[in-house]
Amino acid sequence: ELLSYRADILCLQEVQSDHYAEFLAPELQRAGYTPIYKKKTTEVYTKNSYAIDGCATFFRRDKFSLVKKYEVEFNKAALSLSETLQVHNKKKAAMGRLLKDNVALIAVLEAIQPPDAGANAQRQLICVANTHIHANPELSDVKLWQVHTLLKGLEKIAASADIPMLVAGGF
Repeated sequence: ELLSYRADILCLQEVQSDHYAEFLAPELQRAGYTPIYKKKTTEVYTKNSYAIDGCATFFRRDKFSLVKKYEVEFNKAALSLSETLQVHNKKKAAMGRLLKDNVALIAVLEAIQPPDAGANAQRQLICVANTHIHANPELSDVKLWQVHTLLKGLEKIAASADIPMLVAGGF
């Protein structure tokens, strides 16, 4: 079904790592896509086994090449924040709310120029962010913080170049 969309870029969330490695990545590679993947930081016990999922981004290799890949672990961002703020005991419980295993995968892609493009053709970049933020609707503050953290990271990328952004995810 995914191939029927004929998309240049595909962003999937909640992709189990074994499904990615054993099926999605090889199948989409055969169909002309380059795969990149970022798994969450914690395994989950389901149906008598442990599983871990993550974000998968695929792009057509005849259309784009990967310039740079960034991986965001919101756990690490929360720990970095707590060190920066020198969190005291009262705030440690609140900070613990931010320690979730969610991730984001950011790819800076360059459009492949057609063969007839001259040597002076302008470089065309796009930044693709793929994330699955925390799902619990009762933790809206955590969801907001994760989106804010992702957008601050994207802002840094955007500041380095005038680059369009595509943000995809499970929000």
